[in-house]
Amino acid sequence: RAWQHELHKAALVEQAMTFVSREHFKVEEREESSVNVGWDPFLASSSKSVQKSCHLVNLSGNPIWKRRGHEQVMLNKEESSHLQPGDCILIYTGAPDGTPDGPGCAGTIAWTFCKEGGPDRAY
Repeated sequence: RAWQHELHKAALVEQAMTFVSREHFKVEEREESSVNVGWDPFLASSSKSVQKSCHLVNLSGNPIWKRRGHEQVMLNKEESSHLQPGDCILIYTGAPDGTPDGPGCAGTIAWTFCKEGGPDRAY
């Protein structure tokens, strides 16, 4: 964990350091299953498929946000949201208006979620 502190010191302005913890959020992989039912009512065929997806989970008492395109979703402690490659994760840095980048914040801290190995590999 010492490397995280050194990374934060190198990457963040001092005022923003007070808003960052080593366990601020996590990205967890989940398996989601779905049942596909055939269209022929006499066959009533169905199949079950399992897909893996990643979810952002807020571990902090401060809010975090997931931004996808122009849509921004706020997550409070223990709330989660599905992640897709290109989603942006933002954390609160003290803006009085309660936003991730509002007036008076200590800076904007963001991570971009990327899928390892390209579109054909698992998360």
